[in-house]
Amino acid sequence: PVAELQPMTEKIGTTLDFDSMIGAAPAFRAALAVAAKAARTQQTVLIEGESGSGKEMLVRAMHAASPRAKAPLRFVNAGGIPANQIESVLFGHE
Repeated sequence: PVAELQPMTEKIGTTLDFDSMIGAAPAFRAALAVAAKAARTQQTVLIEGESGSGKEMLVRAMHAASPRAKAPLRFVNAGGIPANQIESVLFGHE
């Protein structure tokens, strides 16, 4: 009974993978398949969605499945950055 009252963040281990994501809807499973495929590449990925839709969980699963899993993971809240500075934040500047 105690485990039932723990928040999900305490139940989920530090390494999150695609198999631990819950959802049976065909569209959700298809999105996970695309994310898993993208995670195996060296490409940059932009993930958009409403607040609370699970973007961070998806990013963590992708990072864990990627060749760069041992590298640090950084999150950027693009909505909190002024439009004239977003390029500099994402790609750097000289």
